[in-house]
Amino acid sequence: MECPMRQAGDTKSDALSCGMRVEDHGAFLRWVIPSFGAGDERSFRTAFRKQIRQLERAGRPVMLDLRGNLGGFRSRRHAVLGVFLDSESWPVEREGKWSMDGKFDEVPAMPLAPVRRVLDVPVAVLLDGLSFSASLLLAQSLEESGRARVFGCAPLGGRGGCSGNPDSWTLPGSGLEVLIPSRQTELGVLPASEFDLPAEADCDSGAEEWSRAVLWLLSSDLAPAR
Repeated sequence: MECPMRQAGDTKSDALSCGMRVEDHGAFLRWVIPSFGAGDERSFRTAFRKQIRQLERAGRPVMLDLRGNLGGFRSRRHAVLGVFLDSESWPVEREGKWSMDGKFDEVPAMPLAPVRRVLDVPVAVLLDGLSFSASLLLAQSLEESGRARVFGCAPLGGRGGCSGNPDSWTLPGSGLEVLIPSRQTELGVLPASEFDLPAEADCDSGAEEWSRAVLWLLSSDLAPAR
């Protein structure tokens, strides 16, 4: 998702143009995060802190809407994960150079904007066919820890990890420029698998998957991880 550059200090319009926002649906709040890469760090941090205050004041269940989120920076993903789950309870995350040798190092928690306390409310995560990379790592972390349940449409990737940090290469002969991932991330201890979501479902408001998410969110007796 493109996020146009703004004048220095215009963080409010920058955050709004990137689309990250909290919407009040009455019985629950929907936290929309279209990208973990759009906009600058200052804009993201400012919007993040404002929206966390909204969520804390409301104290209601949260639908984390990651539809269309193609991924982005780990520090922003970790910031959102830290809202709902203490870092000591995060699934193990490892990263290494993209290769076949499997030599990965454990990744420490590195939230761009730490929170004072974990938000103690039920959480449903909504994905669609354009959810990928960091958004899926976040969804898996919340699901695997027992902190949330995932709904929506089958995303671009699955559980278990992703590739990133692409390097640009020019193909000999054709001269075409391609992007090749240089790093791999592995998440959790479960074998890689697909998210158990329908491939051709309608994920818009009012559709069946949306209704399932809302029904679960409002009737859940989910006990947040401690």
